[in-house]
Amino acid sequence: MINLMDKILVRTIKIERGKPVLLNKVDFVMFPARSMAKIVQKIGEDFGDEYLYQLGYDAGTIVSDEFIEKLNWVTATFAKKMSSMLRMFEIMGFGKMQIKVWNASEDKVLINLTNHPVINYGVKLFGKKEKICTFYRGIFSAHTYKEFGIEKCHFIETQCISKGAPFCEWSYNYFKDKKEIKGK
Repeated sequence: MINLMDKILVRTIKIERGKPVLLNKVDFVMFPARSMAKIVQKIGEDFGDEYLYQLGYDAGTIVSDEFIEKLNWVTATFAKKMSSMLRMFEIMGFGKMQIKVWNASEDKVLINLTNHPVINYGVKLFGKKEKICTFYRGIFSAHTYKEFGIEKCHFIETQCISKGAPFCEWSYNYFKDKKEIKGK
C-alpha cells in the first residue's frame, strides 16, 4: 500500500529525459544550497530587500497555484493540506517548519523554521548580512495566503539564526506592534 506522501511525491516530482520535472510540467533544477544562497544574496544586494521579498512572494504564488491545481487541494481538508505541505517542504529541502500559532479566524500565524539548507549556507557565507531569509519569507507568505486563506499574509521576521537565534521565527499578526527581536 502506498502512503499519502509517496502519492504526493509521485505526482509532484518525476524524472523525464533524465531531468527532474515538478508538477508534471515545470523543469526543476535542484541547485546546491550553497549556490542558491549566493544567487539569492546577490539579488538582495543588487536590488534590495523589498525586491527580494516580492520575488519570493511571486515565486511562492506560482508554485502555490500549481499545488492547488495539480494536487486538487480545493477539496482537501485543512489538516491534510497542512500535513502534506509541511512534509513536502521538508522533503523538497525547504527546512523543517513548526507551527506555533495558527488562528485563521483572527489571521494570526507564528512559525519556526529550522534546517533550511539555503538559509544555513547564507548564515555561513554572509553572517548577519545574509538576505536569504527575506526571499523565503516571501515564498512562505504566498503559500500561507494562497493555500490556507490567511488574507494578505506577509510574514515579519521576529527571530533569525543569522542574528544568533536557534531558529528563524516568522509572524503574521501574532506580535501586534512588536518589532523584530534581535538575536545575540
